[in-house]
Amino acid sequence: MSDRSAEDFESMARSEYKRAFRFAFHLTGELESALDLTQDSFRSAWEYWSSFNGESSVSTWLHQIVYRRFIDHYRREMTRARARLNRIAAGQCKGEIENHAMVVQVQQDIRTAVDSLEDPEKLVIVLRYFQGMTVAETSAVTREPMGTVKWRTHRALNQLQKMLCEDFE
Repeated sequence: MSDRSAEDFESMARSEYKRAFRFAFHLTGELESALDLTQDSFRSAWEYWSSFNGESSVSTWLHQIVYRRFIDHYRREMTRARARLNRIAAGQCKGEIENHAMVVQVQQDIRTAVDSLEDPEKLVIVLRYFQGMTVAETSAVTREPMGTVKWRTHRALNQLQKMLCEDFE
């Protein structure tokens, strides 16, 4: 191993585990699958730890690994790879929602709407709004130009707004 030690990896794993798990959970929608995906991703990260050259942040590098492992999983088990998402940025719809039951219904509607997006648009929504990544970080994870990420984000948000806001305007 180069100058990267096992202690460095352990420190990285402790600081990045929750984000990696959260991303895996958003991608898989299932606790057990997310745990397996996270473990598999860290196993892979360990294998490549000595070759990590710092061209991107550790977080971006790890998100790339999680995403690649997810794609592998998705190809093997398409039916288990459906993403389940809980919420999207508040404030997309005009008006206020006061009733708790209505909030629950809106969350279900959001989950359904995000699930109905095409996979590339769904991925940028997860990375940008659930993982809090910048356009540059999302670009690095998806390996698409920043302009494409911006376009996909804009397109996805417009689609979600159309699907979700019709009844609230």
